[in-house]
Amino acid sequence: SLSKISDVRSRVFRFERGDALYGRLRPYLKKAAIAEFDGYASGEIVVMRCSDSILSRFLLTVLLSDDFNRFVNERVKGDRPRTSFATIATYRIDLPSLEVQAEVAHRDERLQCAVSHLADACTEFERNGKLLLDAARSRLIWDHTDSKTLVLFKDLVDSIDYGTSRRSAEDGAGTAILRIPNIGADGRVDATSLKFAPLGPKETEQFSLRTDDLLMIRSNGSLQLVGRAARIGEADTKYAFAGYLLRLRPKSVVLAGYLLELVHSKPFR
Repeated sequence: SLSKISDVRSRVFRFERGDALYGRLRPYLKKAAIAEFDGYASGEIVVMRCSDSILSRFLLTVLLSDDFNRFVNERVKGDRPRTSFATIATYRIDLPSLEVQAEVAHRDERLQCAVSHLADACTEFERNGKLLLDAARSRLIWDHTDSKTLVLFKDLVDSIDYGTSRRSAEDGAGTAILRIPNIGADGRVDATSLKFAPLGPKETEQFSLRTDDLLMIRSNGSLQLVGRAARIGEADTKYAFAGYLLRLRPKSVVLAGYLLELVHSKPFR
């Protein structure tokens, strides 16, 4: 039989263990959970206490479903979309028996567990792959060196320069500025998300880029990112770069590809 999510008894700000909690802000993020303890929720959380006809774990499955997500997001708008209990309560579902609900919830839990294990395996695979790459890169660069042939890094580059400190925005006005998110882990520029700043002619020249320049992250809250670099390709020369980055301009006798491998090597990092 058809039933509304308004079968839950009330919207409250105090929640108890077993209540369903749903994030109102940006509902496309699918933020929902079952409370594992008693407590209080802010106004950004919709608290739903189920009636005897619906299991909280089944309700969670509904809240995380694509159909429910589509229903809610078609009814919100703005830069910070926010839904309400009144909207959620009008969603209609085909409510099965408690036995069927329990089976659906059980299968959903098993599926989530399997996906979680797969994600952990992928993360471990990626981590081990990076360790292998770092080890190989370091051996290629450093195993053939002799202390008598070592040179200073400054002798490999014509210049090391800071980027612009001008505030950038997404309004598309001015020059596109490469920032930390644009420095890809693969050593290339990722220009899918750009911000812009109004630069004068002098600044445009000062913060310009050439093919085979390197941009390196010099400052970040994460040590994993400090030292990451990307090589500038021909398509990237139309951008400028931000102050959290350094521009390394290799000498004509130094290959940009080699310099990139060098700065990504473990001893250098």
